Amino acid sequence: MNTRGFTLLELVFVVAALTLGAAILLPRGLEARLVQNELAAQESLAMFASSYAAWSRLGSEPAGFQAFSSAPLRVGEETAALRHPLMPHWAFRAGTQERLEHQGYAFTLQDIGGRWVGCRARPTSQGYSGRAHYEIAFEPGAKVELISAL
Repeated sequence: MNTRGFTLLELVFVVAALTLGAAILLPRGLEARLVQNELAAQESLAMFASSYAAWSRLGSEPAGFQAFSSAPLRVGEETAALRHPLMPHWAFRAGTQERLEHQGYAFTLQDIGGRWVGCRARPTSQGYSGRAHYEIAFEPGAKVELISAL
C-alpha cells in the first residue's frame, strides 16, 4: 500500500473548506473597508472646515484644495506652504482647485458667487468604495451632514 501523497477526495475537501472560509470572511473585510472610507471622508470634511475657519480668521480665503493645506502667515500673504500644515499631505497633491480624490471618496468644493461655502464628499465607486454622501458648510459650528446613503 502506497502512503505517499494525498488522494483526490482529500484535495477536494481541502479546496472546498478554503473556498467556504473565503466566502465567509471576504464580505466582512469589504464591510470594514467601507466603514473606514466613510469615517475618513467625514474626518477630511471636518478638517477642510477647520482649515477654512483658520483662513477666515486671518481675513483671507483659500484659492482651492492646495491652499486649504496650509494657512497664510499674515493677512494678504498667499500661503505658507508646509510651514503651518492644516491638512494631511495628500491634500497638497490636488489635481484641480475644486476636486480632490482620496481613499475612495471624491471631494468637491461648493462655491456661491466665487466664494467657498462648503465641501461635499461622494464615493468614487458607489457601494464599493463607500455608501454614503456627506457635506459640510463652512460656517462656525457646522457639523458633517449625511446627504444620502445606499
